[in-house]
Amino acid sequence: MLRKRGISLYICSFISLLCVSVFSSAAGAAAWNAKSDLLRVADESPSIAAFPDAEGIVLLSHYLYKLLPDGSEEKTHRTLIIPADKSGKLTIPYTAREGAVVLTASWLDSDSGKALAPLDYTFAPLKQIEVTVPPGMAGQVIALETVTVIPRRYNVDDCLTLAGDMPRWEQRVDVEFPEGMDIYWQGVGVRNPSRALTGGLDRASWALTNQGVIKESGFIDARRPTLAFSLRQGTSYSLRGLSEAEGAFHAPNPPSGLSSSSRNLKRDGNAIERLLREDAALSPKDAAFTAAKWFEALGYKVQIFWSPKMEITKESPDCAELWREPLLTVSAGNKETYYFTPSFGFGPVPAYLSGKPVYRYDGDTTQRTVMPSGPPALNSLTGTWQLSLGADGAASGSLEINVTGGWIDVLSMGRVPSSEDVAAEIQKAFVFGVPNMAIEDVSVKESNDGYRVTLNVRAPLGIVGGKDMLVRLPGFIPAALANIPRGGEFSFSFPFIFNQVIFISTPKGYYRSVTPPEKSRAGDGNSTIDKSIVHWEKRARIEAECKWTVRTLKIDAASASRITSQMETELKWADTGVPLRAR
Repeated sequence: MLRKRGISLYICSFISLLCVSVFSSAAGAAAWNAKSDLLRVADESPSIAAFPDAEGIVLLSHYLYKLLPDGSEEKTHRTLIIPADKSGKLTIPYTAREGAVVLTASWLDSDSGKALAPLDYTFAPLKQIEVTVPPGMAGQVIALETVTVIPRRYNVDDCLTLAGDMPRWEQRVDVEFPEGMDIYWQGVGVRNPSRALTGGLDRASWALTNQGVIKESGFIDARRPTLAFSLRQGTSYSLRGLSEAEGAFHAPNPPSGLSSSSRNLKRDGNAIERLLREDAALSPKDAAFTAAKWFEALGYKVQIFWSPKMEITKESPDCAELWREPLLTVSAGNKETYYFTPSFGFGPVPAYLSGKPVYRYDGDTTQRTVMPSGPPALNSLTGTWQLSLGADGAASGSLEINVTGGWIDVLSMGRVPSSEDVAAEIQKAFVFGVPNMAIEDVSVKESNDGYRVTLNVRAPLGIVGGKDMLVRLPGFIPAALANIPRGGEFSFSFPFIFNQVIFISTPKGYYRSVTPPEKSRAGDGNSTIDKSIVHWEKRARIEAECKWTVRTLKIDAASASRITSQMETELKWADTGVPLRAR
């Protein structure tokens, strides 16, 4: 949704309106009365106990933007947070820009609002602040206020994500600018702003209340409430600024291990990714610019695009923060193209950009390119169970999980898990539907298009009663499936295949006592579930497969129920039983 008001020529407007004397007197935000805000929102907000899985609850998040008389932009952010009932480090949802000054950092009593102690904090990467929660402060309130002044900005603009890993009760965004100037905005899940004129100043105000948790999974394009605004319109100004920053960037010389005399794009790309990951001091943008200079020094063709946080139209606000991160396209002549992003490194198209538009400033125009998405087979997750079942119902064997394409981004942030971390990451990434299953060993090996994880497992699959044995089929699901909305429109990040294949060697002399249909298919051309269950009596073997193929990205409201049903089929796969009887 877009709204605008006022006059046309931005620079002339700014120069003339700068002379309004009341504008000068409005610079600088009034001192924050954190106690007053706390006592007000505490009476309205839910208890932290209502969110047992959250790391805390944001009672208040208030952004205030002002255009100062010298053309600087002032951004103030005030937040009140109750952390969960545990001590340790807490990374809070904050977006302080470089050069932010902390004005308030304290613990407040949750009942009276009285200041208890100073807050122990550090600035963390990715524009976040890490807070130390000491023992005894659980249930108390964090009060944090920062202010950032960006000189010679001649604009107020930002792009704010208004949902995250914590529930948020009250959120407010206020933007002040001289009366008569334009403001452009675009939002997802955000209502029209209220407007107020006071003494030559125009104020646009947005409000959002009781926002639940929306986590990024890499699997679903989460429609997080998002707000972008600017006193400029379009994308050319911000993209030109990014292009100029790229041209002015001075990267260190490529390490001696990189040589243009024996080029190999995949090898060189993996080496550059590894070197940049070792340099934690680099910002994501600087890491991308450095990678671009190094690739060019090796003789590769490089272009830098930018991925947006929301759909771009000709009426979008021209906002530097609207761009998520840089994307490098790297090629050697007419050969295959690879990609590099600071978040996912070097390789094929990152899953979150599959089929999405990206932008770059080219001369005097904005260039738009749609990234390839490819067929579902490029993003395949396949689990193969090889098990041996005893007459007592106990089974043992292996589960081999092959991960390719976008699933690498979803399950392990675009990288191959290390041997030391793979066991813990597998337990976090998957939900296993086999009661009392024991994982005895886990190993990982890189493959040509991803990686393979092998688990040695034991589980009681058979329920024995006399001559009868009910064999329960094993199964697992990615934890990311839980993020699929149960209704309404949404988008997958990439087309995909999720396949489970089962081979179980059974004791000899058993036959299948009930024979339902051995094969079934449900769905349409956009998404299908294929299932098969076969018992080979002579081979003493059960073979089963459940394959979910999704070929489209955008799911409309009419298709959502079908997708949900298919997901539930995968979730219930492990509840399927095969009845056997001894002869």
